[in-house]
Amino acid sequence: MSPCPACGRPLSPASAPGGRRYLCAACHLVVVGLPVLRAAIGRPAEAAVWLASETVAAGDHPCPFCAQGMRPVQAPPGPAGRAQAQVCRSCEVVAVAADQWPLLPQQPADPAVAAPTAATDLRCPTCGAPRQATPDNCCRYCGGKLAMEPTVVFVPTAASGDRFGDAPGKIEAAASLLSALTRVVGWAAGS
Repeated sequence: MSPCPACGRPLSPASAPGGRRYLCAACHLVVVGLPVLRAAIGRPAEAAVWLASETVAAGDHPCPFCAQGMRPVQAPPGPAGRAQAQVCRSCEVVAVAADQWPLLPQQPADPAVAAPTAATDLRCPTCGAPRQATPDNCCRYCGGKLAMEPTVVFVPTAASGDRFGDAPGKIEAAASLLSALTRVVGWAAGS
């Protein structure tokens, strides 16, 4: 078992809404990955925690997974104040004391995400990092929601067979291909 960053005692894995958490029975520290934190406090607050850790030096508390020093940060203001947290940028985990959880912001509704302005828009609109989407189409670095990349498909649209060399069935084959591509692109986009 991984040691608690605060007291060194073993962390116990636990399942909870949003994903796996690691709990310390002795000091009540909670260690979660960024996706679990994002589910608990929302994308903007999770991104603020992650981005705040970028410029902070490593502290005295070692990460329970890689043993590098975790970076102390303050979360954005919640309903009762600002929570203190520790971030490991290598393992992408955050440690928060149990008494600090009520200070975290509440989960807001996801804001609408604008589509990229051009097919060459290869940066996250939230943090400016290179576009590297996670499986849930969020920025790998800040967790911000990314718009779907536009898919461009060129399909011949001529109605006459002579454009396709007079071979019967080529127009039908092109239409069938277009239909199949539309289904695949629609499935990939989640529609």
